[in-house]
Amino acid sequence: MVTNLLSVKLLQSIGGTFDFYFKNFKSGWQDYLSKVGDPKMGLLLIKSQNAYSVYWVFLSSVRF
Repeated sequence: MVTNLLSVKLLQSIGGTFDFYFKNFKSGWQDYLSKVGDPKMGLLLIKSQNAYSVYWVFLSSVRF
């Protein structure tokens, strides 16, 4: 799997901005999360065939 971070910005999602960062799930995501320190960050796990892709999800502005 790709271990580099890939940033893709999707605008106007749920009234806010989403930043997706792709990262290998086995590359210490807890340590990365502690460095970023964003309480609005979550993980999006997507399965395609036999591989799992993990996306970092940053919610810059979300309206509920």
